[in-house]
Amino acid sequence: MTDAHSSPNGAKWLVGFLLYEFACQLLLLVPALGAIRVLLRIAAFGGSLALLLMLPGKALSKHPARTPLTIAVVLLAISAVNPTGGGLLASAAHAALYLAILSPVFWVARLHVTLGAFERLMIAFWLYYTASAAVGLLQVYFPGRFQPPLASILAERGPAYLDSMMIELASGESVLRPMGLTDAPGGAAGAGFYAALLGLGLVQARTKLPGARWLAAASMLIGVMILYLAQVRSLLVVLGLSTIVLTVLHALAARLSRFVVIAAVSAAIAMVAYSFAVELGGSSVTSRLATLTADAPGKVYYTNRGIFLEYTFVELLPRFPLGGGLGRWGMMNTYFGSAASALWVEIQWTGWLIDGGVPLILAYAAAVLVTIRQVAKTALSREGHALASWAPLVAAYGVGVLALTFNATPFMGTSGLEFWLINAAFFQALTTASAGAESSA
Repeated sequence: MTDAHSSPNGAKWLVGFLLYEFACQLLLLVPALGAIRVLLRIAAFGGSLALLLMLPGKALSKHPARTPLTIAVVLLAISAVNPTGGGLLASAAHAALYLAILSPVFWVARLHVTLGAFERLMIAFWLYYTASAAVGLLQVYFPGRFQPPLASILAERGPAYLDSMMIELASGESVLRPMGLTDAPGGAAGAGFYAALLGLGLVQARTKLPGARWLAAASMLIGVMILYLAQVRSLLVVLGLSTIVLTVLHALAARLSRFVVIAAVSAAIAMVAYSFAVELGGSSVTSRLATLTADAPGKVYYTNRGIFLEYTFVELLPRFPLGGGLGRWGMMNTYFGSAASALWVEIQWTGWLIDGGVPLILAYAAAVLVTIRQVAKTALSREGHALASWAPLVAAYGVGVLALTFNATPFMGTSGLEFWLINAAFFQALTTASAGAESSA
């Protein structure tokens, strides 16, 4: 252990890294930088690797997921030399991406993170994604304006793909699904999820930001509207699940006033946002949402994504019980691998199986579950610690990201990096608060 006073300032490093990551995302929207697009994507994750290697100091605490993630890294190192992988460069790039995404668990542990530092990190997340969701809303209100250039890899898919990404507004005009501050149709949906969930967190958190609760309620409205308009149903379902988890945790912890506030605000925002979204998007919104209740939930999921889960464990598991090598799917294969070795992956569980087999599934899933469990224990604690108002939100967010693994590959992109960054900062702030309470006892 090192002296906290000699450790790097958590607020500066956390917020600084987050701003750097956001800057890399925004630079993707500059047409003149199209030639270095791959480098910009690499840079966002490379910053996390650089901090892992160069941030001074020793760990002040041990993250609860440190052991299973260490096991996962060892398994990935073994898988990187699997001769059936996508090639040396693709395998190395894939392994580096994994390490960059989970590395906040290790380098954030060297920082002195206070409650204030953690709050600044969460507010930075909230502000950026609220801005992105707001831009997405402007793209729908003013078709053809505020529109960033489409990613070249998507534009190359042709008119048929672009037509499938269009929505017809109540006015009869067709527009691309809101992109927000991304270069992909529907990309604003991710920002909408963050804006709504973090907004809800700020509504119930004890933050010193002036007018935060009113601004948070506005961001919730914008975020939920964008989720309706972008028509990414999975994120809408995950937001609902996260809200339920957040509400239940407050109820179980006997924080009844916050339980009532969250339930009331969530219901009101959902109804008002739906009304505004239907007025703007018309039948395209109502018909899309109706598909969620057109059949039993299990059948709806199976038709859309469950078939990939079944394929993973029925078809692929017998072929790759110990993995099929790295660099065989996703952008790492597209950029650096061979098409001959490529496998199609739609959900995270398929990716984990291909990359490291059953051992990697167990190690990585254990890391995520133990993280959520420890945050939930903090949320249910009645000791009145400084992070009591944030713990339910972080736990609810974690459950939401875990749910997304059944629909997408969140732990192989910025969403995975952000998951580990938020949770690493939370546990580090909890360690600091606990140390302060012990020293004053």
